[in-house]
Amino acid sequence: MAALAVGAFAIGLGSFVVIGALDEIARALAVTPRAAGWIISAYALCYAVSAPISALLFARANRRTLLILALSMFTLGNLVCILADNLATLITGHIVFALGAAMFTPTAASLATELMGPGRKGLALSFVYGGMTVSQAAGVPITTWIAQTSGWRYAFVIVLGFGLLAVSLLLSQAPKPQAPTAPGPRWRLPSTIPWPIVGLLATSFLIVVSDFTVYSYVSVILSDTWLGAMKVLPLVLLAFGVGAIIGNVATGLLTDRIGPTIVLLGAVAVQTLLLILMILCRHQGAVALAIGFGWGVASYMYLVPIQHRLLSRAPDAQPLVLAMNGSLVQGGVAVGAAVGGAAMESGGMSLLAWVAALIALAAFLTAAAFVRKRADE
Repeated sequence: MAALAVGAFAIGLGSFVVIGALDEIARALAVTPRAAGWIISAYALCYAVSAPISALLFARANRRTLLILALSMFTLGNLVCILADNLATLITGHIVFALGAAMFTPTAASLATELMGPGRKGLALSFVYGGMTVSQAAGVPITTWIAQTSGWRYAFVIVLGFGLLAVSLLLSQAPKPQAPTAPGPRWRLPSTIPWPIVGLLATSFLIVVSDFTVYSYVSVILSDTWLGAMKVLPLVLLAFGVGAIIGNVATGLLTDRIGPTIVLLGAVAVQTLLLILMILCRHQGAVALAIGFGWGVASYMYLVPIQHRLLSRAPDAQPLVLAMNGSLVQGGVAVGAAVGGAAMESGGMSLLAWVAALIALAAFLTAAAFVRKRADE
C-alpha cells in the first residue's frame, strides 16, 4: 500500500505542477496564459481517452507489472518536459506521462480496495488518493516557489526525482496479485452502461469542469496578490494542499459512516461558494489564504463518494468503471481549462466567476439525482 501511495504522489505532483508554474511558463515561452493552458488540457484529454482503453487492453495483465510500466512512462514524459524549449514539446511530454498516469491511477485504486478488504472501500480509496493529496499539500507549493525563484524547469526536476523513487519502491515493495478477470461483455461498450452509472460519471465530469475553470488559472488570478513581502500564490497552494489532506481523510471516514450522498452534496455546495469567493477576493492576501484552505478541503471530498457508489453498482467491472470515471475527470480538467481561458479573455474575472458558478450548479443537481443509494444496495 505504501508503494501505491508514493506512486500516486508522483502522479499527482506531475499532474499539478503546471498549475502553480503556468504564469512563469507562459512568460518564458512567450505565449498567452490561455495558450499555456493547453498544456493542462492536452494532458487531461490524453488521460481521458487512454484510461478506458488501457483498462480494456490490460484487463488480464499482472497489476504489479502494469503499475511499473505506467510510472516508467510517466518518468520519461517528465524528462521530455524538462528538455522542452517550446510549447509543442512541453505538450508532447505531458501527453507521454498522461498515458502512464491513465494506466496507473485506476489500477492502483482497484488494487487498494482489494487489499483493504470489504467494508473499507472508502478508506482504501482515500489512502491511494491521499498520495495525490499530499503532493498538493507539500509538493505543489514547493515546486511553485521553485518555479518563481529558479525557473519552471527545476520544478519538473523535482517531479522527475519522485517518479524515479516511485518506480524503485514498486520494484521492491509492490505486492504480486493474481491478474484480474477481464470485464464481462456487457461492459465492453459504453452504450450498455446502466443510466445510474452514466449519471455518476456525469456528476464527476461537471464537478471537475467547474473546479478547473478556476483552478487552472489560479496562478494568473493571484499573480499580483501579496501577503506581506511574499507573493501569496505558494502560500495559497500550501493552504489548499493542507485542506486537501484533511478533506481526503475526512471523506474516507465520513463516506463509510454516513454515506456518500451527504458528503458529496455538502462538498459541491461549499466548493461552489469558494470558487466565486476566490475570484471576488483575489486581491486580499489573507482572505485568499483562508479561501484556499477551505477550497482544498471541499475539492477532495467528492472523489471518494462517487467512486464508492460506482464500486457498489459495478462490482464485476471495477477497473473499467474506475478508468471511465478517471477518464471523465480528466476530460473535465481539459474542458474546465479551456472554458476558463475563454471566459477570462472574453469577459475577464467577472465572467469567469459566473461561468464557474453555473457549471457547479449543474453538478449539484446531477449529484442530487444520481448519488442516492438504491433499495438493492
